[in-house]
Amino acid sequence: MSSGRSIITLTIALTLGAGTLAAQRRPAVFPVSVGDLTAAQLVEVRDLDGQVVLNGTLKTSSNKVNEIERKADLDSPTGGKADGKISIEIERKESRDLVETSDEIEFSASHLPAMAQFELFIDRRPVASFMTTKDGKGQVKLERKSTGG
Repeated sequence: MSSGRSIITLTIALTLGAGTLAAQRRPAVFPVSVGDLTAAQLVEVRDLDGQVVLNGTLKTSSNKVNEIERKADLDSPTGGKADGKISIEIERKESRDLVETSDEIEFSASHLPAMAQFELFIDRRPVASFMTTKDGKGQVKLERKSTGG
């Protein structure tokens, strides 16, 4: 392979790799089926067998005209060491006949089994799955934007 082709191949690989890394940093979009987060109550983390390992109840911590913040501390229903937190931010902007809504979910957990797969639920609806680190920590960051009349 000529040095010109090598440079082009390396440039393409670096560009694609940088794009993949940038994409991983952006929050994922959560499903529409989650519904209205202003009315959501129950938050659960379940293992692959469907067992609830963390749960809690969302409470509104701030309610301004165009922004609502809701939070919950998550605890083990069996009294185990595992714990977590979830924070939801809902922003609404109105201009003329349009309403723009931006929802964001930030979740973190610790003291879960290491390198294990879990699923986050809100009001018994699946939101996202995640895998814990070797230290038993997990996190999820999701967003959803919509425009309506």
